[in-house]
Amino acid sequence: MGVGTAPARVAGGLAITVVFRLLALLGAYLVGLPVQSAAQPPDPTGLEYKFRLSPELSDKAQRNRLWELVTGVAVDEWPAGVKVKSKKCRLVQYLDTEHNSVQRHDFILRHRMKLDDDDCSAGEIPENSKGSLALKYRSEEARKSSEQAKEPWAREGEGKLEMDLLYSKTGDVLGMRRAFSVSAKHEDTQLPKDVAQARSLYPGALPFLAPDARLRVGCRRIFERVWELEPGNLKLPDEIELAVWYRRISRGSEALLAELSFKADANDPEAAIEADALANRLLRTLGPRWLADAGAKTETAYECE
Repeated sequence: MGVGTAPARVAGGLAITVVFRLLALLGAYLVGLPVQSAAQPPDPTGLEYKFRLSPELSDKAQRNRLWELVTGVAVDEWPAGVKVKSKKCRLVQYLDTEHNSVQRHDFILRHRMKLDDDDCSAGEIPENSKGSLALKYRSEEARKSSEQAKEPWAREGEGKLEMDLLYSKTGDVLGMRRAFSVSAKHEDTQLPKDVAQARSLYPGALPFLAPDARLRVGCRRIFERVWELEPGNLKLPDEIELAVWYRRISRGSEALLAELSFKADANDPEAAIEADALANRLLRTLGPRWLADAGAKTETAYECE
């Protein structure tokens, strides 16, 4: 099935509707989170929609076609103020122990730094380069994530609790799964060399590991190109990004995956309605050729080992 033809089949009950907006707005009651009090974590601050896409979107013509599906308008007919902006290349690195204990406990420790060029052609990266260090916990069970949101590490830096709506395909059937993500981020930080260094930023983090457990990146180094749609006056979410991942950038290198993402603030009903509308439209217009198989970006980074 090609893009823009008959609507893709969607696994029963998985199409995005305003129900998910209500799940965010009434999170504590509807998704089984405890009623909020001074000693309990906040409700989800928002929804993040993530469409796992074919790496063919590394091609500019394919990207333009995607942006036409997102906006509903041909690129050469976009009104003033609507444009796509290419961001600086980012180097994304995932830290873990020798036996991947961080990942096995549903945590993610990610270091991301901006490079000086747009096309990821930079040479060697200095070992002590600084960037943003994020610690995340993600679970399909709301209660598990709400418990992590109570922990001291989750209150460090730019902490947040979100509900992720993850779109992909199984065979020719499009589907969605839901996950709850707790994250905290520190800027201008080097790669921690062991758990003790990580805990100096995130108190009590990774309690299943000894303080002297070594953390390494290994082959989990990803070059990420990002394009952001500026929607102008179109009724679309404010931040719509397409990210394409590469293991390395060189002549003839191949893209690993692509992901289209956008968010909605749980406290802004109008923004949630716009995000719901875009997700529904993409479900009708994106065919199985464009959607990638189910999985997470993090899993792709770990597949190098």
